[in-house]
Amino acid sequence: MTLAAAALALALLLPGLGAAPFDDPGEGQHAEIAREAWQSGDWLTLRLNGVRYFDKPPLLYLLQAGAFATWGVSEWAARLAPAAGAVLAVPPRPGSARACSAPASVSSPAPRCSP
Repeated sequence: MTLAAAALALALLLPGLGAAPFDDPGEGQHAEIAREAWQSGDWLTLRLNGVRYFDKPPLLYLLQAGAFATWGVSEWAARLAPAAGAVLAVPPRPGSARACSAPASVSSPAPRCSP
């Protein structure tokens, strides 16, 4: 069931991944940081418009730069890492929903999950 849900999420996300241009300024900024890392070959010192950028953890930028190296620089490649994260988050959801919706027991009257 969870694999089917992940496959469905993948089927829904991938077709339109690069169809629209960057809308949110942050999305374009993240893609530019990854593009500069890919273009310069320096994947350890991230830069935005030539200025060192250490404001956020580097994993997203490194994954995006890897996608640029593999599939070329495009909106589709820039959105591939976040889409992969969304697809990987789908399988655990049904199990956590069941755990949170289980009725409280006599030994544990408090709900298992907070709202």
